[in-house]
Amino acid sequence: SVQGRSKAAKPYFLEVYKIRVSQKDSIGLGYVLLDLAEIALQEGNIKKCLQYTDESTLIRKNIGDNYGVTVNLVFKGEMYFKAGYYEEAIKFLKRGFDESIQIGYPDLTSQAAELISRVYKTMGNYEEALGFHQQHDVIRDSLLSKENAQVIRDLQTKYETRSEEH
Repeated sequence: SVQGRSKAAKPYFLEVYKIRVSQKDSIGLGYVLLDLAEIALQEGNIKKCLQYTDESTLIRKNIGDNYGVTVNLVFKGEMYFKAGYYEEAIKFLKRGFDESIQIGYPDLTSQAAELISRVYKTMGNYEEALGFHQQHDVIRDSLLSKENAQVIRDLQTKYETRSEEH
């Protein structure tokens, strides 16, 4: 699937789906349904794509997976974008953007902002596209700063540990 060979991957995802159902693995079902949704979209079957996505969302709601539900909103928006339904894409992406902020999921907030920007750009609404692109940049830069700070702390700890050993 990652190599772009969705036709070859589909039987494996369907087998994983059967296993997840037989094991009553709700978490795994939530994921494999999104994989099947992506394949359905690549096959041009938007109806099936949305059906799989909605089924995944229902499962995630039922198990209280707020992060997963929010991921699904952004995923659904992205699917609408890829299918050329821009107004629907914006609707779901903005909901995912807002909810990702509420639950404190900055990676997803950044992704949603970037996708919203791309949709608006495709629609020719450059002012909105720029605004969301700038939000994406601010969030991404903040995440990179946090990652860099963690790397520096880790290196500092390693240095101090080695200094104490010698």
